[in-house]
Amino acid sequence: SENARSREFLLSVSYLEIYNEKMLDLLRPQTTNLEIKEDRTNGVVVRNLTEQVVCSVEEVLECLLDGERHRHFAETLMNKNS
Repeated sequence: SENARSREFLLSVSYLEIYNEKMLDLLRPQTTNLEIKEDRTNGVVVRNLTEQVVCSVEEVLECLLDGERHRHFAETLMNKNS
């Protein structure tokens, strides 16, 4: 429909890891002050977590690959990569 074609969207990507009970922003690993808060308007949010605006599938994949480079990997008794 014409109405659906005229809509505009804003898409942003965040990438969060919880490791050893600490939250890490994988898009900006130097950020150390992440906080989980409840907001009346938005519900549960992570304050200070990076939100990268993306315009294409390629930009989303770039963010994911960037975040993967900052992830922690440790072998456990349950699996090889956790």
